[in-house]
Amino acid sequence: VVGKKFKGDGTYYAPGLGSCGEVDTDSDLVVAMNPYWMSNGEMCGKKIKATGPNGSVTVKVVDTCPGCAQNDLDFSEDAYDMIGDKEQGRIPISWKF
Repeated sequence: VVGKKFKGDGTYYAPGLGSCGEVDTDSDLVVAMNPYWMSNGEMCGKKIKATGPNGSVTVKVVDTCPGCAQNDLDFSEDAYDMIGDKEQGRIPISWKF
């Protein structure tokens, strides 16, 4: 899957203690993935480059997003601000490892 580009929706959340055992804040450039991708924490610590309507950001996987569809990502607020507008809440994104 390295190098392959995926498409989905981007949303944002308030991080805290994530499923990877790390405590993060809104200012950390982090992301949560759905359970399909997280598969028992195998993605913990991996870097993802995501692109949205307003630009790109590189984020670290730190949490699971149970409500996310397979290729959707849930970003910390600062990471989301780099690729979209929070007023929209949900934006189209593409991403790769």
